[in-house]
Amino acid sequence: MVETGRQSPCSAPIPQLLGTIRDRIPDPFRFGLYLVLASTPLLAISGEVLGVLSLRTVSELFLFPLLGILAVLVVFKPDGMDRAAFAGFGWGLVACAGYDLFRLPNVYVFHLWGDFFGRIGGWATGTSSNYLAGYLWRYLGDGAGIGVVVFILAAVVGVSSWPRRHVVGFTVAFAVFPVWAGLVLTDALAPAGRALFPLNATTFVLSLAGHLIFGAILGYGLWVSQQRTGRGLPRANRDLAWSCPAPQLAEIRPHGPAAANPGELALAEEEAVDIPEQLCLRVTPNQLSGLTRRIG
Repeated sequence: MVETGRQSPCSAPIPQLLGTIRDRIPDPFRFGLYLVLASTPLLAISGEVLGVLSLRTVSELFLFPLLGILAVLVVFKPDGMDRAAFAGFGWGLVACAGYDLFRLPNVYVFHLWGDFFGRIGGWATGTSSNYLAGYLWRYLGDGAGIGVVVFILAAVVGVSSWPRRHVVGFTVAFAVFPVWAGLVLTDALAPAGRALFPLNATTFVLSLAGHLIFGAILGYGLWVSQQRTGRGLPRANRDLAWSCPAPQLAEIRPHGPAAANPGELALAEEEAVDIPEQLCLRVTPNQLSGLTRRIG
């Protein structure tokens, strides 16, 4: 009987990991387009606050042209990535609404902080204030955009193989860093009179709590979406190379006439061989059968 050693961590070489991720992005151009387009609304707010680039310029010269290119691709050359992006868009809207159920009472009932989306809408339209444009930017740009980014990244990373608590942890972590951390950093670096809201203990805690709510709802949506749609990108590639199951035991049983001997059969049932963890991603049933015959 041949014994095989156990390895406690399940690891894979970096080239193999990169190859696995590359296999999950059949259309790099579309993936990059989704990533840039969905990230732009949030990043543009930081650019406006810091005086780097105006929201109006970003929307007219960059955001809408990219949106047109993506629309043409989706209509005339659909891809599996579109399904993950659309699911992220919808759940981003839901998560943003959940955030506002917490935020708006603190703004208009308890007056713990101000509503700066009128100012954002004014930046986008070239006016002093526009709440309609500001909330469209918040929901269709920020909330839905973050949802798209999270969902397509989750498809590439292989989050579909994780348990629900880990999926939610992934989205909550993303909502805190880089999203919430970027918001706080933008306000901290804003020139005088350009900050979105004054940074103090109250706004610090409330904004963090809101992003935790947003991330939790988005994580639940990601988990539900994966259960229903087959994990967004090609299902055959959904597990990362480092996502190895626990080592399996392969029983070695005698074949042919010898199998009729009860003593030999009992001995075979007692003996087992550990399948090496390195094989857990690559071994096919035929290869496993050959391995057991060679060991026997």
